[in-house]
Amino acid sequence: MKKKLRSIVQNSSLRSKIICIVLIAMILMTGVSAVCLKMTVNAGNAMFSKALAGSLSYTAGDIATKLSNIESMTNMIVTNSEIRKNLIILLDEEYEIKKKNAKSNLERLLTDYHQTYKSNNIAYISLYSNDVSITSYAPGAASTPEHIHTGVITETKMNAGYPIWNTDHCNTHGLFLGREARQVNHLSFRTLGTLVVCLDLEKMIATSTESAFLSDNIQYVLIDEEDHVFYRSDDFTQKQAAEISRKVTSGYQVLNVNESSYFAVRGNISPNAWQYICLVPYEEMEKTIYATQILVAVLLIVTLCLVLFLSHKMTRLVVSDITILVNEMGDFFKGDAMSFQADALYQNRKDEIGILHRQFKNMVLQIQHMIRQNYISEILAKEAQLKALENQINPHFLYNTLESVNWRAKAIGESEISAMVESLGSLLRETIRVKEKVVSLKHELEIVSAYITIQKIRYGDRLEYTENVSENLMDLQLPHLTIQPLVENAIYYALEEVIGPCCIEVSAKRSGALFIVTVRNNGSQFEEHALEKIASGQTSTHGFGVGILNIEKRIQMIYGTEYGLELCNEDEDTAVVNIYLPGGTDDEIIDC
Repeated sequence: MKKKLRSIVQNSSLRSKIICIVLIAMILMTGVSAVCLKMTVNAGNAMFSKALAGSLSYTAGDIATKLSNIESMTNMIVTNSEIRKNLIILLDEEYEIKKKNAKSNLERLLTDYHQTYKSNNIAYISLYSNDVSITSYAPGAASTPEHIHTGVITETKMNAGYPIWNTDHCNTHGLFLGREARQVNHLSFRTLGTLVVCLDLEKMIATSTESAFLSDNIQYVLIDEEDHVFYRSDDFTQKQAAEISRKVTSGYQVLNVNESSYFAVRGNISPNAWQYICLVPYEEMEKTIYATQILVAVLLIVTLCLVLFLSHKMTRLVVSDITILVNEMGDFFKGDAMSFQADALYQNRKDEIGILHRQFKNMVLQIQHMIRQNYISEILAKEAQLKALENQINPHFLYNTLESVNWRAKAIGESEISAMVESLGSLLRETIRVKEKVVSLKHELEIVSAYITIQKIRYGDRLEYTENVSENLMDLQLPHLTIQPLVENAIYYALEEVIGPCCIEVSAKRSGALFIVTVRNNGSQFEEHALEKIASGQTSTHGFGVGILNIEKRIQMIYGTEYGLELCNEDEDTAVVNIYLPGGTDDEIIDC
């Protein structure tokens, strides 16, 4: 069965094989994508729930911070020396004018505290002392029934100077905090006044939830230490709030309230022993998650259809290219091999199809060449002989022409022209000399001398050239045309780029196992790491860097990479090129 199946696959057309591969890949991709989609959705839902719970917990933390700030504020008020001083005046002073001034000072101080802590959603601050009522915001205090204040004061008196929260009127008039200002008098405490702070709890919850996403829909239920609901958002009745408190015990969960779905988070509010439950409508989020899943599924199906369509198109394209190649092969072997021409459309194709077509074309060309070579080889050989004769005639003609110019210059007494022509002829012979790769130092210096003769006529006294080479070094070998390009480079940068005289010196010496030739000139400088910069193209050399690199490469090709050029500066006005070659046993290495 296995062999039969393999035989069917092997004998199927290329188009069928490609379609089969695409279908298998699509089935696998669809299965893996479905599993990944499910895992992604589940992970996304879990992360979303944690993020939402964290956001809601943050709003409760902000409420706890504000409550703590208000307790700290009441402690500062009752311990403020100026407030205590004015309260004592209200209690003990007989003169009304002083009592009036004390009351005015207390109103100012309470107003200052109110403005300072206004961001904590304080509605007003009231201070009661000796039947005198002082408030930071009179309209707010007047809107609260007097019996509420009386009840808060009564509870505060029973708390021995500690702060006490009154939660009886949170849904109607706000959350109240009471605290006594007391004075030690003859080993007993005397009450100087009672501080009552009213908080706008609804506004506090609204401002604390502004930073959370979905903040417009956040609902709150607050529960005291006796598990009694003392505040609920307007969307819930007292009965519904109690039911929510019973169902949501800890952490976060989704629950139904009055046929509506909510995401609920329960936690603690410190420093009080209260608890909170934050609720956000969850129906829209459920719809969004479901719609997202549907959208992803639709996109997956559309993508699969698009892949199938593109695969069909690409398959036709590949099969058509292979069909063209098969037809070309058949035409070549059936027809006239010499007149056959392969399709040129695939000449610039970079893929495997293009390579196959080009290889077939090359094979055709090789076969046609093998057929014609017996007829064409003799003709090509004759043409090569003729070309060689022409190449011999051209330099000979040029040398004869220069020699005629030289004799003519001597005949009319133009010694400079004669010297220049002779030097030019010498340089021409050296530049086309290809048989000898290595010559003697003496021969190289003769080339330099011929070049200097031409340049001296051009620059006159501005150019000074000296040689400092011992006779016993003249037979040492170095690559052909090594020194002359360096001298030419020195003249270019020291004479053509700078106005002033130029002194060029060529010297040579042995240093241990090295033979060192040095070309030194004034009026120019090398950059740091000049050779590397020339090689990488970082330095513009106007064409002269090519010659330097050529010398470096020829030396290393002949002798090895441990030899070559060194470009350095002897001082601020002198550039030096050291040529390191094998040979010698004396002296020390030159150090620039």
